[in-house]
Amino acid sequence: MLPLGILRRAHGVRGEIKLSTEMPERYLSSLTALSVGGKRYEIEKARPVPDGAIVKLKGIDDKTLADSVRGEAFIPDDARPVLDEGEYFLDDVIGAEVAFEDGETLGKVREIVRGAACDVWSVKGETEIMFPVISGLIADMDIPSRRVILSRGVFDRVAVYED
Repeated sequence: MLPLGILRRAHGVRGEIKLSTEMPERYLSSLTALSVGGKRYEIEKARPVPDGAIVKLKGIDDKTLADSVRGEAFIPDDARPVLDEGEYFLDDVIGAEVAFEDGETLGKVREIVRGAACDVWSVKGETEIMFPVISGLIADMDIPSRRVILSRGVFDRVAVYED
């Protein structure tokens, strides 16, 4: 399951709930389901608001029920939104093999740190290497094969090796 955000509190008296999420607004309206506390809920509607969305879940029709559905929310695998070309979910990259165009392998993505300007990937191979994911760095990304190919020229300018 894909982390979505946190269901905070009831919004109004008709069963709507405030969702804090970083999911881009263009995908919020296409969400069909979420899971909280191991229970799946179908989404009737979701509308963006600052810092997230207001969601209405099927079967949650009053404030008392809405207040009972709180906590970390996930998107079930069968309800993931379809992404645009070149976009990916962070959890699809964790564990992916990272290599250069010439075939030299660096290791596997261990962690991704979200940054204001760009994400920073930590790759563990013989050593741990960290680098910002900037324009031109990723030459190819094959999510189904869990393989990322980097441009060596860009990489050499930005990588930080741990001693």
